[in-house]
Amino acid sequence: MTDSKWPKDLKKTRVRQAIVNVLREASSPLSALQITTEILKSNDKIWPSTLYRGLDALVSAELVRRIALTESSAALYELSTHRHSHYAICLDCRKMFAIHNCPLTNYEPLIADKDFTIMNHKMEIYGYCGACLKKRIDKSNRERNQ
Repeated sequence: MTDSKWPKDLKKTRVRQAIVNVLREASSPLSALQITTEILKSNDKIWPSTLYRGLDALVSAELVRRIALTESSAALYELSTHRHSHYAICLDCRKMFAIHNCPLTNYEPLIADKDFTIMNHKMEIYGYCGACLKKRIDKSNRERNQ
């Protein structure tokens, strides 16, 4: 994120910039612990309370989006792209796969016809990634052959 895109009313601190840098490099949303781990890899020290205050400020400024998954009490964070996103989540390894086309787009006009204005929606799909599914099938085959 360039300085020109940084909100004028948000102080640009070392921690906030470190959070943005980590999220910019991430291929999927990260937990606060994962963000902390990445920041520590660069030999920067960070207190958990400082990280959470930084995340809260970035979420309030709409630079970062907080994602609360249904099956988890931990929040995940990603850079805001000013468009919503959906994810498929592996039940075994918890890897997240972005779904780039919103499957609810066709339903929104139908709901709007019911005198309801949609402000936001969330969809999570749970299943198994290819590697985890293969492990499950292999394990099942071994157990059946014993």
